[in-house]
Amino acid sequence: MAQSKQILPPGTTERRQAHERTVREVATELGVSVDVVYYWVSHRYLDARRGRGGSWLVNFDADAEAECRRRIATSTQIKPKTKPKASR
Repeated sequence: MAQSKQILPPGTTERRQAHERTVREVATELGVSVDVVYYWVSHRYLDARRGRGGSWLVNFDADAEAECRRRIATSTQIKPKTKPKASR
């Protein structure tokens, strides 16, 4: 994945855009831990900015999602989260 073009400064408090997702939303969508997403943001593999309240908003358009899925599929370290089995 190419390095992110930018991480916007903490003072950027524009409203959330349609293509933006929270770290938890991205992690859930991809089936990985939030730690993986935070790693990608901190190493600039994903474009992100601080939203209102200081939480990360990740630019998660179709291209970013496809690249994340490629990264997961080729990784030897990322273990997709499994859904818990239903109790009987």
